[in-house]
Amino acid sequence: MENFDPYYPVEFIKTGIPGFDRLCGGGIPLGSQVLLYGMPGAGKTLFCMELLYRNAKFGIPSVFISTEERKEDLIRNSLEVFSSFEDLDRFFQDKIINVEYLRGIDAIKSREEFEETLSKMGQIIKSNKAKIVVLDSVSNLRSRFRNDRTYTRAVAYISEFGRSLNITGIATLEMLGKESSQKLGGLYTTSMFDGIVDLNLKDIGGEYQYVINIPKFRRTEHSTVTAPYMITSKGFDILVEGKGKPQQH
Repeated sequence: MENFDPYYPVEFIKTGIPGFDRLCGGGIPLGSQVLLYGMPGAGKTLFCMELLYRNAKFGIPSVFISTEERKEDLIRNSLEVFSSFEDLDRFFQDKIINVEYLRGIDAIKSREEFEETLSKMGQIIKSNKAKIVVLDSVSNLRSRFRNDRTYTRAVAYISEFGRSLNITGIATLEMLGKESSQKLGGLYTTSMFDGIVDLNLKDIGGEYQYVINIPKFRRTEHSTVTAPYMITSKGFDILVEGKGKPQQH
């Protein structure tokens, strides 16, 4: 495991979400491949969209590749939820945030079709000169492989593909039922990812709240704090009261 070196300069992609940037030690280290997982309705897609929006304001191009939600529906939902993001629609129109719906990913039946799909993704990313790429999500790939070990290798291949393109990548993964306490969405290992972010619903003092936790983040000191969050018209509001115990990776 890579040791964190405080004297080694790390460049960060700032998410623009203050509570999150505090939790992960300043932002997402440039070039990292991150897994964002959570239960349905936890806000995984919206979290990614806000991150892209905050960076678009600084002219940083990105690609949001959806394998589940059609482009028109995704854009409409984002505009409705984040009604205070007055220039979000312009970023979509100008393709500073390029939203693409990747049809047919759930129909992959062979290695050749999988590699062809990755090639299409690469063309989209390169044509947009994207620095940040979201793949939402890898969950529906699971049923396309004969077992979870093969599925894990496919997800690892996607992560390595992101590194080969020198982009900062975020892949979302949906958790169902008790699965989160066993294999992570069918993955036997998550070692292919530099960072892991958990969005979940937990009982805090007898009251259920959405919470965020960062179990792992290489090349930075991240907090172990489990912080409540809300999704508002102005974006994610993560309530970080303290830094907690930093983890070194």
